[in-house]
Amino acid sequence: MLTQIPYDILFDIALQVALVDHGPPKHLIAFLTTCKSIYGPFNFDTCPLLYLNIFRAKFDLQAVARRLPHQCTDIHSVANQLKTYCIALRHIHNGEFNPETTEHALWNALCMMLENQGRNEIQLEWAGLKQFVDGIVRKHLWDSSEGSYGWPRETHLNALALWLMWFTTDEASLAEESADSRRQLMELVRPYVVQPVRYPIYHAPDCHMSFPITRQVAPTLQTPHGYYPPYRNPELLEVQVEHFGQKLSIGMPLITIAARLLYFSRSEATPYHIPDTLPVDREAAYEQNILQVMPTQQDYIRFNQHKAAAVASRGRFANSSKWDKDWERIRWCWNPHVTFPLRGSTYTYGSLEGDWMGRMLLPDADQYFATVTAARFEQHRPLMTTVPISMRLREYHAVSPTKVVATGRTQANPIDEVVMNAWLPHKVELFEKRGALRVVDQMGTHLSTYERWKEGLPNSHNSSQCTMCADERLRRLEEEGAARLGMKQRVTKKRKSASDSDEEDEPMDVSDSEDGDDRESRAFAKRPRTGRGPSARREDPGPAEDAQFEASGMEQVEEVEEIRRQWQQSTGSALQLDQVLEEETGGDDKACDGVQDVLFIGETLPMHGQAWHHYKFYGRMRSWDGFIAMVRVPRNIPELGTMIFRGYLVGDQNFVGNWRTFNQHANAIPLEGPFIASRLTEPE
Repeated sequence: MLTQIPYDILFDIALQVALVDHGPPKHLIAFLTTCKSIYGPFNFDTCPLLYLNIFRAKFDLQAVARRLPHQCTDIHSVANQLKTYCIALRHIHNGEFNPETTEHALWNALCMMLENQGRNEIQLEWAGLKQFVDGIVRKHLWDSSEGSYGWPRETHLNALALWLMWFTTDEASLAEESADSRRQLMELVRPYVVQPVRYPIYHAPDCHMSFPITRQVAPTLQTPHGYYPPYRNPELLEVQVEHFGQKLSIGMPLITIAARLLYFSRSEATPYHIPDTLPVDREAAYEQNILQVMPTQQDYIRFNQHKAAAVASRGRFANSSKWDKDWERIRWCWNPHVTFPLRGSTYTYGSLEGDWMGRMLLPDADQYFATVTAARFEQHRPLMTTVPISMRLREYHAVSPTKVVATGRTQANPIDEVVMNAWLPHKVELFEKRGALRVVDQMGTHLSTYERWKEGLPNSHNSSQCTMCADERLRRLEEEGAARLGMKQRVTKKRKSASDSDEEDEPMDVSDSEDGDDRESRAFAKRPRTGRGPSARREDPGPAEDAQFEASGMEQVEEVEEIRRQWQQSTGSALQLDQVLEEETGGDDKACDGVQDVLFIGETLPMHGQAWHHYKFYGRMRSWDGFIAMVRVPRNIPELGTMIFRGYLVGDQNFVGNWRTFNQHANAIPLEGPFIASRLTEPE
């Protein structure tokens, strides 16, 4: 009976059976074992197109199409990824903890979260990811800590568990979490939050702005926690992950950033106590003749209302593009000594523009330095005080061919590029005027002019003048020439092998050979030449070789056309594969915008400044990993001290990292503490 049903209808039945429930397509197994006539054409090996359709219905492909476009268009790669994800889902769903297999499952879960557009989240909810990682964190985060003097270990498994715990944190779960549960989690992750000497907050030390780090770096100071600043061993960070048919080298995500997100999200769930002795608002303060800087009850209310640890959007509002930069960091920023070609951007332009509010933790200085010099972990140390922070930032770009301002590197200390001045030269001054930022040195010499980023408006980029565009054109010409030369050499070698074989088998007929060459020449003449660039012209093959070159290309085209034909037949729809891929990728690749460097300038929010002092800010973005250094200088009271806020923009919405004090000695260990800020939804 089933054998009489048309193929395309059976294909649709198999697809619908696979989609009955969330999770692995378990009902499909029963359908395939109905009979050989069903199993034969629809099993995994013979019909990868069915499993690609199952993947598209259950999981998200948009992010993969942006990040791994060649793997996304390969049917077998997508079908195999379905199997990989289903194995991971089953492991999580079973809830069994085994360090090795669990780590592999969590790597896949992290990839799914970074690619989430809504479908991945549904599958992970079915698997019970939230409960699974919560159990790992609360039961196993401190495993083997006695082997490291009581400190929790910085492992791949711990980092993955904390990041996935953050990904599964939402407003509803925070509201439902008990106070005891919040306090327990805060104490579990606290060491990662308070001790940056042991647990780095960056992918490479903040003294560096230029990459790769080629010169021999000598550790400056040895502590019980290791050398400072910490240069981590790339071999210990790297892991090989099979992802959409490609073996990717990925670096361990920063455990310290995930720990801060979890710590602050639980900390701010408990509102800050508002003293009733304070003026109700600023107007009431002025009526009481209170003109000095001090907070009012209204200031604290606003501070409590704003959530600095902003949780990610869920469901149909999920947007995987917000995590593109975080993906780039774990994909490419685990080895600062190597340059990886054709990597993507690590910062979304305009992301820091606007009003930000958050909080910083100020540790007791004596207790902090006691933890730096002590090998063994001591619970509840150092004690920390919460202090509100705010920023109103403006973003400026150096668009090619504008000259980029140099770093603060000096001959006396060639390694340090002066993070304490946001990687800018000493004693430079920044002036804003008419939508531009002028950079001058202490002698008043003009160094460069950066232009203001404006949302939705193009910058001054001109491809004919852009050095980045010129470099890209040269790279593509070289690639095209190399590809064509390589193809020509392979075809020539193949033809020579065939010719040698013919000579051994039988004498060559000269007249037949000439007729054959003539046919090849005529066949080639009917097709336009596709070789471009100087390399293609210089290595101009003969007509016979060009014909075989084109024939090999035609074979690839015919293969793609066959895939398209199968796609249309199996789906029973006029929807073509090209349209699906266009839908997944969202169009063409991003064109060059000419941005070479990013600077920031700003100040505290006016109302916030009147409550907790006025400051001015200036900063720079490190393009290698999107790391940001923001210098905060008191506007009126120098005794408040200069601080440098360094961190990453996570998910394009949370600015999180560590602040540090200013030191005259670049190699000294500074007083540090964590901070977090997120954009104000209602700017002042």
